[in-house]
Amino acid sequence: MAIINEDQLEQLCLNWFREQGWGYAYGPDIAPDSNAPERSDYRQVVLQGRLLNALQIFNPAIPLNKLEEVAVSICTPEYPVLAKSNKAFHQQLLDGVAVSWSEGDKEKHERVRLIDFNNVANNQFLVVNQFTVLCSSNNPSRYTAGVNCAMSWENARRVGLFSPQCRSFPC
Repeated sequence: MAIINEDQLEQLCLNWFREQGWGYAYGPDIAPDSNAPERSDYRQVVLQGRLLNALQIFNPAIPLNKLEEVAVSICTPEYPVLAKSNKAFHQQLLDGVAVSWSEGDKEKHERVRLIDFNNVANNQFLVVNQFTVLCSSNNPSRYTAGVNCAMSWENARRVGLFSPQCRSFPC
């Protein structure tokens, strides 16, 4: 049996994701200091532009400012206890996020869907390799996988974050 090195394993994993229909991006190409940045600093772990675009596709009747509020709120942990924050985020994934706004003399109440469970093709599945997150460890994660760019990756496990955190989190 041949032993494979870390780079070969990374490439095998990336190929597996691509074979399953996931999109691909090379981390340095979308890094804050690249020619086409998709995040403002190396502490951000969610690609906000992609997330907001997905929210607009799933929730066309909800005003943009409410979708922007949701994009920020889901990236801010509700609780200081990791397990509670994960449970709350999981519930938001399943049920959506409640929003309200005034439209004329009427008050509107809706739930912003974070994932399109009815039409899976509407979701964007993206795997990113060499996605650097600066925190307690400056090691880039080998690969990052996310749905609608709410990322989840092995580097987050190292720093104690299991739910997507898109704000500049304290490390």
